[in-house]
Amino acid sequence: MSRAVTLSEKHKRNISKGMRGHIKSLKHRENLSKSLTGKQVSKEHRRHISEALKTKGIKPPSRLGTVPWNYRGITPLQEGIRRMFEYRQWRSDVFTRDDFTCQKCGARGVKIEAHHKKKFSVILKEYEIETIEEARNCAELWNINNGETRCIPCHRPRKKK
Repeated sequence: MSRAVTLSEKHKRNISKGMRGHIKSLKHRENLSKSLTGKQVSKEHRRHISEALKTKGIKPPSRLGTVPWNYRGITPLQEGIRRMFEYRQWRSDVFTRDDFTCQKCGARGVKIEAHHKKKFSVILKEYEIETIEEARNCAELWNINNGETRCIPCHRPRKKK
């Protein structure tokens, strides 16, 4: 037996408020992308479209992004190397040498990370490392002089304004 649900006027208004902009913005985005597909558009016209979309809080189709939300920028090889015993030992040696203190700001008792002075990815490219075995035999990857202890705020790159 199905029961009809009646909503109060207040409830209907709240639903309406919550939905404002959603349907319109999706339709607008679809229409915009269809109307401009394959056409030459001047830089000035693109700027006007971008400004119009910004005022409505809509991202232009080119800014929707194709990179997955969980993409970290590391390859399966890099992930495998970071799980190796040798890598964990290298981190531990760097932390011990630096007395678990951030070498940039001097913070202690905070979460720390091991920072490569010469980038990890650069070493992999330079020595043409393609397997875990090759990584295990590369002395520069495990050199503690190429590492330093950093706290998380000092280690994370900041966006430039």
